[in-house]
Amino acid sequence: METITAISDFLWGYPIIIALLVTSVFLTFRLKFFQFRKPLYIFQQTIGQVGKKSKSTGTITPFQTLTTALSSTIGAANIVGVPVAIMLGGPGALFWMWVIAFLGMALKFGEPHWESIIARKTQSASTSADRCTICKMVLSGQKSVRFSLSGMLSF
Repeated sequence: METITAISDFLWGYPIIIALLVTSVFLTFRLKFFQFRKPLYIFQQTIGQVGKKSKSTGTITPFQTLTTALSSTIGAANIVGVPVAIMLGGPGALFWMWVIAFLGMALKFGEPHWESIIARKTQSASTSADRCTICKMVLSGQKSVRFSLSGMLSF
């Protein structure tokens, strides 16, 4: 048990911070800084759609979609983490939170983007392009095993 705790502590330290930072900067460049070029479009597609009613029965409204996405993204840790970061780091912490938030937009956009590409490649309406499918299709055998093990040890 101590070995698993040591590995988990290591993975959730500097390696994950570096991996997330490098990936978000890479995606920001690869997506041509879409979060800076298209803020009006982003707000129109999210906040601008909130008041509209769904067109067919049995579907959820844009407001329900927005609140579900926000609740799964924000969580209680962020609500508590922001005041603590400002208290411990001062006003400069707010600047770095904004920088990381803009870089994180590329990460948040990247996952559904990959899912849509994989779903188009499979050309099957019944195939769900979730993280497991992406891992299986993109990563080779050994890499997917290492990816899965690191994910299991992280929790």
